[in-house]
Amino acid sequence: MTSRYVFYLLVIVASSSCAVLNKQEKTSVQSLAKAMNTGADLPADFAKQYYDIAFENLQLTASFITNPADKVQQLKQLDTTRREVDSVIKLYAAGFGILKKYADLILALTDTSFLNAFNREKDAFVPAFDSLIVKYNTYYPSNKLPVTSLGSFAGKVLEEIGSRRIRYLQRKYLKELVQNADSVVANICSQYKTLDFYIKSKQLKSLDKDIDANYNDFVKTMNDQGRKDAYNYYQFYDPIYLKWRNKISVLRQFNQQTVEAMGKIITSHKKLLSGLKKKQTFKDLFIAIKDLYGSVNSLKESYSKFQKDFKPKN
Repeated sequence: MTSRYVFYLLVIVASSSCAVLNKQEKTSVQSLAKAMNTGADLPADFAKQYYDIAFENLQLTASFITNPADKVQQLKQLDTTRREVDSVIKLYAAGFGILKKYADLILALTDTSFLNAFNREKDAFVPAFDSLIVKYNTYYPSNKLPVTSLGSFAGKVLEEIGSRRIRYLQRKYLKELVQNADSVVANICSQYKTLDFYIKSKQLKSLDKDIDANYNDFVKTMNDQGRKDAYNYYQFYDPIYLKWRNKISVLRQFNQQTVEAMGKIITSHKKLLSGLKKKQTFKDLFIAIKDLYGSVNSLKESYSKFQKDFKPKN
């Protein structure tokens, strides 16, 4: 073997070692993507649960109205409110859907099993990704995502996925992807606190008071009308009130856990970008992800309990 051949071989090996993630780095990146994926599943459903309580509470208020014309007007207003609520929930679904698809793309770059599944669906990925960004910007025009199309860059990466080239340029592509997406991740996760249906828990506290006031008025109205059947309260009315209070308590916990998880996703993603830029090991990222996983797992456990406690009984 000539010295020149050995030299070129060493250059190739050295450049490849810089470009390909090692096992621990892959594990850290995959862990971040999976935590992001899990964390993105829940906020839209939390919003729906909150608005369901608020809507039912408004229906209770409408039940006090005896004048037919006034009742119809109130019910029409409720119908308008329901459609507005659907738009808000779609906003959440679009924003956090972007995070989920971005997490899928990261996994495809770092995990062969995800890559194989991704390759079968990649033709539909870019249009779906761009569609979510358009929806997000449409629902919230005052705070549009700072890119016109992260999907176009994703498309460029997708062309290389599955080829020999991606094996030698893994770190390069990941760096470009993370760099392009960092402001998007920060934007969506930060907006949870400002777009948040709780608005620093103020709306939760307000709903809490409204439920008490409305149920008090409901009981008074029923009693004034001579409907004092204790069995109906035991069987139908009081359980509804108790369910609302229980849900609000759980949603308050969800809100706090989600705010913490969103902040840790931002921090972890920035540490990933920093490690990729400086060509360093991901020691800081590994520590940050352990903390993030703790938050996401707590959130997931709370949600599992929520689903079990409030699952409709047959």
